[in-house]
This record gives sequence, C-alpha cells and structure tokens, in this order.
Amino acid sequence: MRRNPISRLLTGRTLRLLFLLLVLVEAFFTAESLETLIGIVVGNGGTVADLLLLLALNLPEVVDFALPLAILIGLYFAISAARDDNELVVCAAAGVPWRRIPGFALRIGVAGCFASILFAGFLTPIAKYAQRIAIYTIESRRILEEINDPSPRSSLRITRDRTFIATPPDTVDSKRGGLFIFEEDKGKGWRASQASDWAVEGPTADAAYSVKLLAFHDYREYRSVSDPEASPSQELAQQLEFAKIRVQRLSFDFNLREMIRAVNRAHEVNERVLVGPAGLRGGNTRIVDRNFAEIMARAMLCVFAASVAVAAVAWSGTRQGRLFALPVALVLVLGMDVAARALLGDAGASGPAWFWPAFVLFGTVSTALPMTYVSRRREGIIAPGRSRG
Repeated sequence: MRRNPISRLLTGRTLRLLFLLLVLVEAFFTAESLETLIGIVVGNGGTVADLLLLLALNLPEVVDFALPLAILIGLYFAISAARDDNELVVCAAAGVPWRRIPGFALRIGVAGCFASILFAGFLTPIAKYAQRIAIYTIESRRILEEINDPSPRSSLRITRDRTFIATPPDTVDSKRGGLFIFEEDKGKGWRASQASDWAVEGPTADAAYSVKLLAFHDYREYRSVSDPEASPSQELAQQLEFAKIRVQRLSFDFNLREMIRAVNRAHEVNERVLVGPAGLRGGNTRIVDRNFAEIMARAMLCVFAASVAVAAVAWSGTRQGRLFALPVALVLVLGMDVAARALLGDAGASGPAWFWPAFVLFGTVSTALPMTYVSRRREGIIAPGRSRG
C-alpha cells in the first residue's frame, strides 16, 4: 500500500521539530530546577549519579506540559515550509486533496493525545513517587554515613530533644573529633556534655544505636533557691551557676527512626497511575475524578493544538496573518488549556455522567471551529501569498 504523499512530505520535518522543541523546553525547565536539586544532593553528600537520577525523574512532567505547544509550533513550521517551497502546490497538481493536510495534522494531534495520557496518567505519577523516595533515600544514607564514618566537616543532628554536634578529627591519626551534646531544659535545668573520646555502636535488629562517651565533661545548670531579697543581677548570676562533672563513661541510646524523618510510602493523589474512567486507584473520589478530568483535558488539547496549527498556516497567507498567526495561535492554545482543565475538572468532580458528555462536546466544538476556518481558506494552506487581505 502506497504511503500518503502528504504524510511522506510532512512526517519527517514535523517529528524533527517536535523533538527539538521538547528538548529545548526540557533543557529550560531542567536548568530552572537544577539549583534546587543540586542543593538537595550536595547538602546530603550525594553523588553525580543521584543528581542525574533526580533530573531524569523530572522529565516526564515537563513533556506532558510542553507537548501541545510543541505540536502547534512543529506543525505550523512544517506545513508553512512545505507551502513556501511550493511542495504542496506540486501535491495539489498531482491530484492530492487538500483535506489530507488537516487530516495529517489531526493524526499527529491524536497521537499526541495518547502520548499525553501515557505521560500524565502513568509515567509522571511513577516518576514523582520515585523522586520522593529517592530524595528520602539520599537523606537517610547521609545520616547513616555521619553515624558510622568520621566526617571531614562538622555535623549537627537533633533527636529526642538532644542536639548532637560532631567536629572533624584534629589529627590524621584520630578517628573522630570532638562531640558536643546539649539537652534542653525540661524543668530540672539544661545539660551539656563535651567528649573527646567517643564511639557509636550499632545498629541492632531494630535499627537502634548507642553513642558511648568514654571520657567527657558534663555541665549541668545549677538552680539555687530563689532569694526574694536578691537583686535581678544577683538572681541572674545564681541561675548561670553550673556544676562541672568529669565522668568516665556514659551512654546515650537512640533509634535511627528518631533521626530520619518518616516517609509516607503510600502513593499520594498525584502519584497514582490511571486505571480507567473512574480515575485513580483509591483516595478521595472527588479529587480522583477531577484529577482524571484534568489529565483528559490536557490530552484533548493536543488535538486542538493540531487543528489550530493548520488554521494558523491558512491565516499566515494573509498580510495580517504573517505577523500575528503564530502568536494568536499560542494564546488560543494556552487559554484553552486553562479553560478546558477548569470546566472539565468541574464536570469530572460531578461524576462520569457529567464528564463524558462535556468532554465529547468540548472536544468536538474546539476542533470544529478551527477546521471550519481552514475549509474556508484552504487555498492559503497550499499556495503561498494567494490569499491577501
């Protein structure tokens, strides 16, 4: 079976433009999020592989956002280039119907629609969940390294109302540096311990550790009985008096769960994949239905963008259209994105009985209007400069 000449003419250049546009948008959003992700990785002692993983998990969400605009711009320039090179005139002279041009664009739009559902409904939720767990893993790994291995820099951790500050070793022969532990005032005064010889033992089966202070000084607040006749300065001096005790051995026990924040391994609403028209697996029904409706609205936008691209090409053959066709088309697609997600989101929150009729009606009307304009100015698609006005 012979391939459609319009498809043979436009497919390659359209897909190349689509790919280039998606790469550019991905690069822009990646650069924007790079500083935040570098801060997470560097702050927790992560590696380049950790950074690359987090960046890769950002990509699916950006593709879904950029796809309708990439379809619009890619089709616009691909069809315009073929028209300006008189390639479409040759096709028309060979008997190829003009309707195959908008037909090709709509096929690209439908393919983009399914790709949008794939990304927004499956790949993006999976990537968001994986990124959240990956960040938790990086943070947890850093804490374990601080506990088990000496660090070349000072580290601070707080657990069970105790603040632990560990300093780096003073000499190359020392395994650990100093350790300072401060306990808040719980009614009996504050307590501070300073150790130069200490070790960490663990973990046990239940992830428990012990900080063994082998030789340290213990400082405790000493509160004398309040003297009603004492001046404010004398009372303050009494409160600042403390006892200094030299102790040979003491142990602070703690569980790893006290130092590593708990992570919710259940999938949040935006991390659950689509399983059908009912929305997402589990969760609040109204939120689930609205989420499903907004995903379908963004998918429908790909078809709308394809139809608007053809209409913009037809208008660009006029004097005004040469300047305003593409900017107006971009505004229409962005405006439709906001309107469709708002209207269909409300319909989806009301249930399938409201959503599906609204989806079909909205999709039909939004595609029919640009196609009506294309049918009236079809000569503007094929012949450059033939429709002036």
